[in-house]
Amino acid sequence: MGSEPNLTVLVVITQNCHGIDAPAKKPFLCFLEDWEDPSGKALSDMKNRVAQFLLVEKYDGMFLYDDDEDEHRKIINVEWANRKGFQVVTQLVGSEADLEQNQGYLINSELPPLVAAGKNPEYKMIMSPAEAVALQPRPPPRANDRGGDDTVVAVQRATAENLPLGPGGAPWQGE
Repeated sequence: MGSEPNLTVLVVITQNCHGIDAPAKKPFLCFLEDWEDPSGKALSDMKNRVAQFLLVEKYDGMFLYDDDEDEHRKIINVEWANRKGFQVVTQLVGSEADLEQNQGYLINSELPPLVAAGKNPEYKMIMSPAEAVALQPRPPPRANDRGGDDTVVAVQRATAENLPLGPGGAPWQGE
């Protein structure tokens, strides 16, 4: 008798099936943010390692589609391209083992449309800063807030008539 292999099956639910909700899509800011604009001062003021870390956090694992070459690519790293700025390093999908196929794309205004065209189904593409602001949840109103939308009214008492004063007359001695 031979030993039978034990098989473990992992089922990942990605669609709404039998009343189970699929996980929400992660937002991806598919535009150059102020801090990553290569013509801006923010990125040049950052230490290179900090800037590279933030760029890797944003782009690592994303896919892009280069319509000039008709290629789907996966972003695997971010590195400095001398005198040009930071670039994403990509692998050709299907040829991951062939390092000769790796290609860099400068992080500039041409990169976000390539990422938007890539196959990133688990991400919701946020295409503008205005759209990103609109998706941010508003904080719940505070109790007894007498102001309007973003206005908080401060009320100052003119007299000490209703202050909870203790036996010595000091507010911290009151109840």
